[in-house]
Amino acid sequence: MLAYSSWAWVGIAVADVVVGTLLLLFSFEYVLARFNKLSFLTPFRIHVLPAPDTSWTTEPAALVLSDQLRQLGFVEVGVFEIPEMPQAKIHGFVHEPTDVIARIYNLKGKFWVDLASYYEDRSSITYSTTDVGEKLPRPSTQTVIRLPEISLAQLHHRLVQDRPRGRLRSACTENFVETFVDAHAAYQDWLAERGGYNLEELRIVGPGNDKLSADGLQAVRQNVAREALINWFRTQPDRPFDTERINDCTPIIHDDLSMEQIVFVFNRVTGDWDADEKHIPSHIKSGRAAFEALNESRKGGLVKIFEKTTPLCADFYIRPEEAEEIESIPFQESLIRQRGG
Repeated sequence: MLAYSSWAWVGIAVADVVVGTLLLLFSFEYVLARFNKLSFLTPFRIHVLPAPDTSWTTEPAALVLSDQLRQLGFVEVGVFEIPEMPQAKIHGFVHEPTDVIARIYNLKGKFWVDLASYYEDRSSITYSTTDVGEKLPRPSTQTVIRLPEISLAQLHHRLVQDRPRGRLRSACTENFVETFVDAHAAYQDWLAERGGYNLEELRIVGPGNDKLSADGLQAVRQNVAREALINWFRTQPDRPFDTERINDCTPIIHDDLSMEQIVFVFNRVTGDWDADEKHIPSHIKSGRAAFEALNESRKGGLVKIFEKTTPLCADFYIRPEEAEEIESIPFQESLIRQRGG
């Protein structure tokens, strides 16, 4: 049986700018703590729960922000925590007349506010008092504008005046958590679909990545893309097996892998350590085509069982004996099977 485990050689936590910059700041803190432990973990889905400890909301820096929100007519929803990010704390408010949600964030004593409006089509616009994360990529449907120098009254006014016309999702105490979780999921789905951050973006996201060698950054890219593609696989209703069956020997092949990485993945999963780049025809430049050719020429017998056909395109392989274990697939003939030999 296959068992899920993380495959990273180096770690980087993926930031989520849809729900503000909470996850970016959390990522920096997380990576600094985990980088040397070769750990890679992305909170693909989160849970937002009532926090047992609310004492931080009475700290002077937090009170300044919450008092301003109350003066503007915002109603307190509650204080929350995210188990997947235990050091992140949230104080929630809503302004029902303007359908604006406010979140005061506390990340290890760093405080800021996000004001956001959400639309029925899952798009959103957020005005934030922190300027961290402005260079991160985001989907065109999810806008984040950072104005750290203005008051919350000005921030609220500008959001209401400048936000695009459209059918707004109501902002109320009942849907505060649901809206937050949905926004996070929408961003993570987008990030998974595109295969995570590309090489240039990784130079910005990870602390110290700008000092990595080309090979080091490529290793980071390999693991970020792998985790993102596993997350994409997790959302597919027609996936041939549960995501938990993927382990660190499950080949996930895409064209952002170098030829050296392609060969190593094949070596590792088949045990054929004599396989080399010389066994890949010289005219093949695509990573996916190279792996397929190597599997055929070296009689690796690996089975391509699932395919992602949108960028970042990818092929999911398993060993022949693992394919025989999958008994829950109703249409075996519909699988993409390409056996070497």
